[in-house]
Amino acid sequence: MRIRPTALLLCFSIGILATLTGCLGTSRQTHYFTLNALAEPVQSDSLATSSTIMLRRVKTATYLDRAPMVLRQGEHQIILDDFNQWSQSLSQEIDTTLQQNLTRLLPQSTIVSEWANEIDPDKTISIHILRFDWQDNTANLEGRFILQCKEQKPVIRPFNLTQAAPEKSSAAMPEAYSQVILKLSESIAQTIQGPNAKPLEMGQNTN
Repeated sequence: MRIRPTALLLCFSIGILATLTGCLGTSRQTHYFTLNALAEPVQSDSLATSSTIMLRRVKTATYLDRAPMVLRQGEHQIILDDFNQWSQSLSQEIDTTLQQNLTRLLPQSTIVSEWANEIDPDKTISIHILRFDWQDNTANLEGRFILQCKEQKPVIRPFNLTQAAPEKSSAAMPEAYSQVILKLSESIAQTIQGPNAKPLEMGQNTN
């Protein structure tokens, strides 16, 4: 019996469709994450003075400012995790979280972004992040921040912060990253308040 070309083409098309369906059915799903900010204001020092603080846009190393999370293997190799990504660019994610954290850590001060051109701030914070990656089940954050007060020399503080995750899973990564950003926020807040300020009394929301 002679098989018509149309029938062969139909069978071939069905086979291709079945193959594609099988491949799509087994593909990994991409997960999108955000950083968590401090949930509630901390107990502030009643002697602390109010001020307007401008948080300039965070600058990150070029290889960091993208959606995929950065995984580090050894000293020189990095991997972009396309299946675990930030919901927006990393610099924007950190900007938003830092501003929320500082607002709650320094409730007597007003925290503004650098887009508030009409405001003349008392203090300015600039942050440059050199490392923000995942290695050995640990979030790593490295860089420096600069505090500039009016008519004073700038204060430059390097930081190198880590936070281990309680378990090996992609769901544990954003919480560990959130904790190192909180540690940075606390360091900035303490520097703003000065060496004689009371230690920040953190609530249970900080873990």
